[in-house]
Order: sequence, then structure tokens, then C-alpha cells
Amino acid sequence: MSLTKVTYSMIDGATANVKDFGASSSGDATSAIQAAIDSLPDGGTVICVPNVTYTISQVTLSSNVTLNLNGATFKQLAGTDNKTMVQAINENNVSVINGSFDGNKTNVTGNLAGGVLFSGCNNITLSDLSFVDIRRICINAASSSRINVTNVSATTVGIRSEEHTSELQSHLNLVCRLLLEKK
Repeated sequence: MSLTKVTYSMIDGATANVKDFGASSSGDATSAIQAAIDSLPDGGTVICVPNVTYTISQVTLSSNVTLNLNGATFKQLAGTDNKTMVQAINENNVSVINGSFDGNKTNVTGNLAGGVLFSGCNNITLSDLSFVDIRRICINAASSSRINVTNVSATTVGIRSEEHTSELQSHLNLVCRLLLEKK
């Protein structure tokens, strides 16, 4: 018996390129990118994305996955309602690095539309990212711990006024904007 096809999930610590799963810069790339993520084993993995703009609604990361955008941009799909572009729920060791998020805020709706959401996660790394035209929140790390954020920038963000925000800044850059609810 000969092996005729090897899938990424057969190789521990493999790299899955979304292009191999049909992602392209034309149309909705959500399903192809999610298929690349889902093809990887739960351990020491990297998702490589070519240097283009991908239109997506929402993809979900699992534990021990690094989403390496390699200079690519994820652009929110027009008409998307109340979704973040990338999320992880109750996962460990999740990273998003080296790229941009375009929230397309004039063409999306809902108060929850945003960049990335980590809920109940542990050991998150966000590095070398930019967020532009995000409708609501760039980074939401609700009930998460051990969050490492480096070299992240945000411009043209939000629908709230400054009186409802609290900012965490380094001496050079805005690192994180925390939205506060009025009670």
C-alpha cells in the first residue's frame, strides 16, 4: 500500500497555508481559512497566510495555534453583524501575529463587531498587528489571562466617545483601549 496524500493534520507541528485550502483575495475566504485552522493538530501549529487581503466574517482558533498573517490583511465581510474577525473561546497558547485587520466599519453592523476576541483563554500573544476602521473593539480579552501585546497599533476605531474609555499606553503607542460601560 502506498501513501498518495498527506494532510497537514498528519504532521505534528505542521504549517497550513490557507491558499492550499482555497483562500483567495476575491470573495469570502472564511471557509477556506477555517478549514486550514481545523486541519491542524492541537499542538505547536502555525497558520501561514500569504501577503494579500482576505475578506472574512469570523474564524475560530483552537489551542496551541499561531495565526501568522505574514503581512496579510483580514477585512471584515460587508454585512457582517456582531462578529469579531478572529476569536478563541476557552483555549490555551493562542497567537495572532504579523498582519492587519480592517474592520470595514461603514459596511458592518452591531455593537460587538470588532477585531479579535479571546474569552476565557490563557497565554495569548498578539504581536506586530495593526487595526483600522474597527467598528467596536480591536482586542477583547474577556476573562483571559497571561496576555502579551507587543507592537500593536489602532486607528479610526470605535463608535463611542472618549469619556467611556480607559487607555493603557506605552511611551510611544496606544496599546489597548478598554471600553467602560455606563451603569
